[in-house]
Amino acid sequence: MIKAFALKGADIESVDPSDLQAADWLDVTSPDKEEISKVSEIFSINPEDFLDCLDPEERPRFELEEGYYLLMLRILATEREEAPIAANTVPVGFFVLPTKLISVHSDAVDIVSFFRQRRRKRVVTSSMDLTVTLLGNVVRRHDRFVREIQIKLTEFKNTVVKSMKAEAVEEAYQLNNDLVFLNTSIFGNSNAMEHMLRQKQTVLGEDHRERLEDTQIDSRQNYETTSLYRELLSNILDTHSSAISNNLNLVMKILASLSLILMLPTLIASLYGMNVPLPLAGEGYAFVIIVLISAIWSGFLWFLFRKLDWL
Repeated sequence: MIKAFALKGADIESVDPSDLQAADWLDVTSPDKEEISKVSEIFSINPEDFLDCLDPEERPRFELEEGYYLLMLRILATEREEAPIAANTVPVGFFVLPTKLISVHSDAVDIVSFFRQRRRKRVVTSSMDLTVTLLGNVVRRHDRFVREIQIKLTEFKNTVVKSMKAEAVEEAYQLNNDLVFLNTSIFGNSNAMEHMLRQKQTVLGEDHRERLEDTQIDSRQNYETTSLYRELLSNILDTHSSAISNNLNLVMKILASLSLILMLPTLIASLYGMNVPLPLAGEGYAFVIIVLISAIWSGFLWFLFRKLDWL
């Protein structure tokens, strides 16, 4: 599907997608072969670059091609899965032409919504201006997501370490996996934008360069923050594993202590339960002696284990 937009001051307006040349921004979502062929032929874009944008495993990068720039980023999916925090990222390609921007992606992300949710309604006058604006919104979306992770980490600190149940750490393990993918995506995005800034052939005005540098710095800060959160979450999970091991050792120690305390009474009861002659078997006070010996043994061991803090 191809959506066409024209720049209108601080906003955009939909235009007839049949006339691709008249649009300032083409948003191409999950295109079929006919749409890929049509757009690539009109704007002299390599069709393989379109297919790369639809590859779910594609990595962020910046390429300078003849007649256009290709900036490939990984962006958080618009519709996230129901999970503690699902960091689903999908590749989005930005083809920056001299007078036009073409964004190509799957239907898992809505790029237009990124433009609509801007903090500052500044006038957008060119394809490069539009690209820098969208990149800033992408990084801000990552920033909001990172703050959600911070809230979750605070919750995990108070619950995961104290819990003995596997269900309590399932979300933490899922979040740890999400952080790995998110951290890698943000790192790739930051490097791609940095590469774009270093290219002298890229037509960037002074204002565009400053805004893109600020966006790249914000992206780098998000990378450092998610790296820190990965370490914190790993420490939480390690602490939880250590707590489980310590609790298991404590339980085993208590069970071993109780077994030793009850060992002598159990042994005596077993022996006198046999149909064989035993010492004191015919004495009337044998039961009292046996009970007294068992009580002294159990009391001594109980006192000893209490002193050793085993019970």
